[in-house]
Amino acid sequence: MARPSRSPLAGALGRIEVATWRAINSAYMHMALLATLLIFVLLGGLLPQVTPDIAPSSRYYQEWRGQLRAPWGAAADVLERLGLFQIFQSWPFHFTMAIVAIVAILRLLSLWIPPWVPPPPYKVSVRHVILPYDEAGKETTILIALKSVGLRVVRQLSYAGFKYAAAQRVGLARYAPGLVYLGILTLLLASLIESRFGWAGPRLDLALGETCPLGDESGLAVRLEQIDLLPWPDGTWRRFDSHLSLIQNAGVVRQFVLGLNRRATYQGLSVYQLGFGPAVRVSAQKEPGQSLKIQQMVGKMPAQHALRLRFSGRQQEQSLTIPDADLIVRLVYYPSFPPASSSERTLHVQLLRGSTGEIEAEQFLAENGQMRAGDVKVNIAFEYSVTLRAEREPGLPLAAFGGGLVLLGLVGHFLWPPRELWIIIYPEAQRCVGQLIVSQHEANSPWFRTLTAHLAGETHG
Repeated sequence: MARPSRSPLAGALGRIEVATWRAINSAYMHMALLATLLIFVLLGGLLPQVTPDIAPSSRYYQEWRGQLRAPWGAAADVLERLGLFQIFQSWPFHFTMAIVAIVAILRLLSLWIPPWVPPPPYKVSVRHVILPYDEAGKETTILIALKSVGLRVVRQLSYAGFKYAAAQRVGLARYAPGLVYLGILTLLLASLIESRFGWAGPRLDLALGETCPLGDESGLAVRLEQIDLLPWPDGTWRRFDSHLSLIQNAGVVRQFVLGLNRRATYQGLSVYQLGFGPAVRVSAQKEPGQSLKIQQMVGKMPAQHALRLRFSGRQQEQSLTIPDADLIVRLVYYPSFPPASSSERTLHVQLLRGSTGEIEAEQFLAENGQMRAGDVKVNIAFEYSVTLRAEREPGLPLAAFGGGLVLLGLVGHFLWPPRELWIIIYPEAQRCVGQLIVSQHEANSPWFRTLTAHLAGETHG
């Protein structure tokens, strides 16, 4: 029987459709997409990323960019021009995410919806089967053999006297591998929700007793009440916990304890402790026991009887003034101080006469200490500050659900991997039943050997 003719355009479109489906179902395509996403995630994790709420033309962006100059130097300009500080907002990342979504949708359809079953891959193994039966007997024998290995025909069509059929797993097991792609789509949806409705506040550095607004429209502020240090016997930190109060309208609405890798939540708001850093407490007394007020030389904080100062970076300087004693306190913090043959933190303290600039006293401190300038005593106590960030994460529950689906799908893929078989049945006039087509890596699988063994007659490759 002559095959019906097809137009060149229809043939070209058919070939494009088959090539597209084969590419989508190709393991190489999946590995390439995963590798690309992994590169984006690694770069985004290793390099600092500007948050979407900071516009490149804003003052906050310029301040953030200035902070990068210390650790990165001139390389910061190159990385900024390459867009590596805004990876998750770049069009290559969004384009890759869109391709991943399209592949996941089509692959999910091919696993769960019979009409979307893909064509055979590029590398296949073909088995020719001969059965001494009429057409009805041939089909019945094949259906029984398919059932013996847990397969059933999910799609079939006839063309030019030939019958084509595709077979897949039966039962709930056939849906298990598709959970991977459903989970990926859920994660992408969570990412979209997070980028559209999520919010990340600025980094907040708090010393003991300090209060700082979270930076959102809720009017919430946070105050550091206490720090618990739990070291190991070798001196390294086992735990660093901060006791915090959440304040709204001058009242405490929530108290919680934070540590690294933990978070606290309040009305959809999450607070994270990002780390901790050094701080010192400075106070001054004039004999016999009169407490003197201290204030920072730069800033608008009022004078107090005791000030807490934070330090960050490799080296930072702070200057205070004691107006009633005509003194200036200059402090320079060193995380390590090789000239003193010490790897511990060291504070360089100078007491200067405010009216003349002359140094009244100078000392390097590695622990709490006291310095004198005439009848004035200046007390220095080492403390710690904590770094916090508040975020609204509406997509987090959905992301956790998507991660669970991916995990279940991977387990299901391991226990019940997809089985796909393509069958061609020749016209009745031909004694040969036709062909059994599987992907090349399934040619020697136990289920395919069982299938061919159930088919009566001679089977040869």
